[in-house]
Amino acid sequence: MPIFTVSWGTSTTLHAAGTLAAGASVNDSLDLATAGIYAAAIQAEVQFPSGTDANDLEILVYSSSDGGSNFDTEPLMRFSIPFVASTTKRKSFTIQGVPFARVTMKNNTALTLTSVSSKYQGLKQASA
Repeated sequence: MPIFTVSWGTSTTLHAAGTLAAGASVNDSLDLATAGIYAAAIQAEVQFPSGTDANDLEILVYSSSDGGSNFDTEPLMRFSIPFVASTTKRKSFTIQGVPFARVTMKNNTALTLTSVSSKYQGLKQASA
């Protein structure tokens, strides 16, 4: 029986840091199949500005089984990062079992977020 060893790759930018206007969203695709990875550990980061707001940054993950031509209409996963003024917050999660995913970060606040970014590391089979 073969023994599999796995290797986490180096950290790769999924979404480069940038501002995100009130009510706006950004979408980033991750092709796990072409990259040859079984899973991806993703970390989203947001820098909230000063001020007050009762809303959050919402993270939605959609899957696709046809290379991104058609994404699910309902998210596979949904997270939120609550607003805390003048603070940098992070949320980590793992995607596995899908060949293609889209990560959407949606600003539900009434403020422009100072910086929104995400990165990932892929899990590969190193040897059998």
